Amino acid sequence: MPKNPSSVNGAATNAALLQSLTVDDFELLPGCLLDVKIEGETKQVSLGFRASEDEFLSYDKGIDSETGKALWGAILGPFCFQKR
Repeated sequence: MPKNPSSVNGAATNAALLQSLTVDDFELLPGCLLDVKIEGETKQVSLGFRASEDEFLSYDKGIDSETGKALWGAILGPFCFQKR
């Protein structure tokens, strides 16, 4: 999460502003981590989201690298979170 949200306004369309951001400009939120463990097998993860003022849609899913089929996650559609 940006420590100062207004400082990132327009970053999606302003490459210079986006490139000027550093790790120190953000605060790590609890539970917002992706833990990856190497087990000697190849796994594919598809990460994606869409955010608006009122909702957040997560399209994250695990993909079988041999078949290309989703194994877990947003298989039937995105996980939808509404702002409260």
